[in-house]
Amino acid sequence: HDFNNLMAAILLRAEMLDRALSDPEQRHWVEVVARSARDGATTVQRMLDYARLQGDAGRTRVDVGEVVRQVVDLTRGRWKDEAQARGAEIRIESDLAAAPPVMANPSELREVFTNLVLNAVDALPSGGVLRLAARAADGRVLVEVSDDGVGIPPENVEKIFSPFFSTKGSRGTGLGLSVSAGILKRHGGDLRVASVPGRGTTFTVDLPAASGPVERPQEAALPDFERTESARILVVDDERDVREALADILRLHRHVVDEAPDGAAALDLASRTRYDLIVSDLGMPGMSGIEFLRRARGVQPDAATMLVTGWGQHLEPGRAREEGIDRILSKPVSLAELLRSVAEVLGDSREVALGREGAAESR
Repeated sequence: HDFNNLMAAILLRAEMLDRALSDPEQRHWVEVVARSARDGATTVQRMLDYARLQGDAGRTRVDVGEVVRQVVDLTRGRWKDEAQARGAEIRIESDLAAAPPVMANPSELREVFTNLVLNAVDALPSGGVLRLAARAADGRVLVEVSDDGVGIPPENVEKIFSPFFSTKGSRGTGLGLSVSAGILKRHGGDLRVASVPGRGTTFTVDLPAASGPVERPQEAALPDFERTESARILVVDDERDVREALADILRLHRHVVDEAPDGAAALDLASRTRYDLIVSDLGMPGMSGIEFLRRARGVQPDAATMLVTGWGQHLEPGRAREEGIDRILSKPVSLAELLRSVAEVLGDSREVALGREGAAESR
């Protein structure tokens, strides 16, 4: 819950920045931040779902070379900036164009390659070369992450995939390689290592190739806000950064927004102001979002309601309908998902209100 709240504030602000910037390089930097926030949320969801072993959930045809290039961008602060700060230079060499797609969860693959790249960087304290190469072999895709660094002592090679084994002292948890190996095993793959002390190390990611083209995610189109009328919206969340991010986005899209840090303050506002939509967090001190929305309907029976929560999959659709909640969004919610949901819920709410007015006039 706490981690998803942090990711929600980061993702929403990053997406707002992305739409405000015109410089392509700056937008690329911001997209790395947004992608990292989404990956962080995916990691939390995977932790929650671990016992259920979801199998193929979230998998699609992925360009491994593109995933590795994204990881190079993501880790630039370690292999370039930090290395230069200590007087070292790490050179990246890559040959990633030859591999066919794999069927995988892209966030999980980024986690694997991030671990491997950062391990290679740690093995190059005085600088050196980090090589990234991908190729096809007998229906498999092989990706090698190599360095010409310090290498791994023979007695440690068999131990490095064991949980909590680390040669980095306080700088390492000993979980990166064991987690990476587990991810690849769930994908029908393998992680192998070859190392020579003083000459370097090569990790090989081995995954089954997927048939068909890579599936490129399409950026969700935003609703046509030029033809969407302004609404009065109440946003309720005890996390200030999340609340302000939600409110600022809605204000930028011509809505009039009030904010409240908890259910009691929100009920006070609702008793004095008519709202078209009430957006509430689920987990709040003193009064849960469900209890607040239940009480708010007593004074705002025509307002549409949305629940935005960091608790992941927490409420069945049937329960939501019973509680009169029009939409549930999981944090971190993207800017496009938020705006589309608001437009759809307001549209439904206004149609219902117009229907009530028409029925009243006919009577």
